[in-house]
Amino acid sequence: MQVAKINLGRVVRIARKRKRITQDYLAEKVGVQPRTILEIENGRGNPRFENLFVMVRLLDIAPNDIFNYDCGLAQDTEQLFQELSSFSEEEQRMAAAAARAVLQQIRYEKEHCKEEVSNKTNGWEKGNASPSRFA
Repeated sequence: MQVAKINLGRVVRIARKRKRITQDYLAEKVGVQPRTILEIENGRGNPRFENLFVMVRLLDIAPNDIFNYDCGLAQDTEQLFQELSSFSEEEQRMAAAAARAVLQQIRYEKEHCKEEVSNKTNGWEKGNASPSRFA
């Protein structure tokens, strides 16, 4: 159960920082004391369902992010956001554009790779001894 609390705290902290809102503001909107938000983010809090529901909606947290949490990925994400926060607004825009370009390339390559694998395996499925590379 402690791991779940730590994971929830990290997800809430990352989402709150991404939205650029303070713990005080989040506490006010949720209807709790700022100390409660601090405890949740530090993995010590046990929020009531009603409060968690408000936080999740306010911070746009997908339920999957809470339950299928990857600690390593979250730490990388948190570190990236900390680094980006030291950039100027223009540098942040440039970094976001570069990240989008990289993500588009990754998606393209994944799709392209799937098509190539599918084309190669079709030769096997048709009973050929080996798929033809030079068809």
